Amino acid sequence: MRWLFASPDQDESAPPGGRQPGAHRPRPIDLVLLIAGLLALALRFTHLDLLPFILEEPTFLHWARTEAETGMWVSSSPIYGSQGMRYGPSVIWFYGVAQLLLGPLARSSILAICAALTAAHVALAAGISRALGGGMRMMGMLILLIASSPFQYFWARVAWDPLVNACVGVLVLLLSGPGALRIRDALAIGLLLGFAISSHLMVMPVVLATGVVLALEQHTSPRRALFGAALSGSALLVNLPYLLSLVEEQGRSTPSPSHFRAGLLLDGLAEPVNVLTTRGFSYFFDHQWGHFQGWLGTWRPLFDVLAGVPVPLGVAALIGLVTMARRAPPSARRIARVGLLSWAGHALLLALRVDRVYSHYAFPTYWVVPAGLAGGIAALRRSREVLLATWSLVGIALLQLLFIVESNSYLTVYRGTNGIHYSSPLSEQTRVVRQACAAPGNVVRLVNETRVFAVSLSYIARTEPVCQGKQLQLCRPGEPCPPLPPGGVELRLRYEAPIGGALVLAP
Repeated sequence: MRWLFASPDQDESAPPGGRQPGAHRPRPIDLVLLIAGLLALALRFTHLDLLPFILEEPTFLHWARTEAETGMWVSSSPIYGSQGMRYGPSVIWFYGVAQLLLGPLARSSILAICAALTAAHVALAAGISRALGGGMRMMGMLILLIASSPFQYFWARVAWDPLVNACVGVLVLLLSGPGALRIRDALAIGLLLGFAISSHLMVMPVVLATGVVLALEQHTSPRRALFGAALSGSALLVNLPYLLSLVEEQGRSTPSPSHFRAGLLLDGLAEPVNVLTTRGFSYFFDHQWGHFQGWLGTWRPLFDVLAGVPVPLGVAALIGLVTMARRAPPSARRIARVGLLSWAGHALLLALRVDRVYSHYAFPTYWVVPAGLAGGIAALRRSREVLLATWSLVGIALLQLLFIVESNSYLTVYRGTNGIHYSSPLSEQTRVVRQACAAPGNVVRLVNETRVFAVSLSYIARTEPVCQGKQLQLCRPGEPCPPLPPGGVELRLRYEAPIGGALVLAP
């Protein structure tokens, strides 16, 4: 671990006693900051009764369960993207392995993706700090800042597909190596980027940016051709099953036509900043956002301060990246250049291909803002300025962590929301499914009068031991249902109250 806190691009072959200029001993407060950041990340593994389980997650887990049971690994995702193409198979592979190791319960898969994403965020902070020589203090500040994002907190606790989010975090760590990258680095980066491509094609601007920056860096190396072959070949190897499946599907996809919308370009540039803050988090509360704000009471004015944070953070991150790309140590310049090209390229792609920018579109680029902020701090010359900038970010992070705590308190009281973007949590859905399966008879018809998706309830019923041997029929009011056999039971699933996601079963 010593390399994390060494000087940027320090010679790893230097004698143990040799300290280079810029190296410094961690202070007790730096250790406290690092521990605080790790504890903030540990919050993701608490309040497990509030884990979301919404729509696409049970589809992923169902296919992963089939993989684990049959050994037949898929070559593409069952879900189509907005461009008319199937997603890649990497998320199904991930959950397939998770289910082989941990079993089919949704909670186990959620904890697996939470661990993977959390480890990637630590890798991201370690890579940035390593490249800039920021030491334990910078690493702790970055971990705290990433952990305080309500978006990252939510994404880490849902069995969805945030693998691009995880992959780019590890990518930064791989790019932070001192000196020129080696063939083994190219192999690792290629495999990682290939896995990210197989998760979602929106990572392509990052892939291209990485390729361009590394090609320019390697252009004088006698092994540049071998380096490029290792990088591209390993990425291609991972994606062979996916590419073959796309060829088979050619002609059946209906990609949307390209267009350009300047407003979406600005949204694409802003979203990596927004997801580091609380801006736009109302999306997950749906129509209950106003109720939540009223519930905050005296805390609300304090959280309203966070509404003004994204603009100065974005400006500071951009300045920091530009400075980092010009004057930082070589490995930091590499990261900054990939970041700038990725940020601009991804925003341009969104402006050309989508009709609306959603928060998860920032998966490939969220890391550029922490990197830029760290680069700006590293460029400051006066210790007083460094301390002011660092502790300002720590203050923002602590306020956002308080927002996460208050959000959890609200969701605990109201058992989630009755919208579709957070919904009734997994524990609430599991409770009513178990209750339904405990009803007499082998067939139970559940008339779903809520906004909870049937596919979520079905997956829970297929994996809960109490439901084995039971047939759970899910219907919507007014929709045709299969005939209820003699001895069957019909129950109605309703919300307990007008606000919140608490569920009840009624005859």
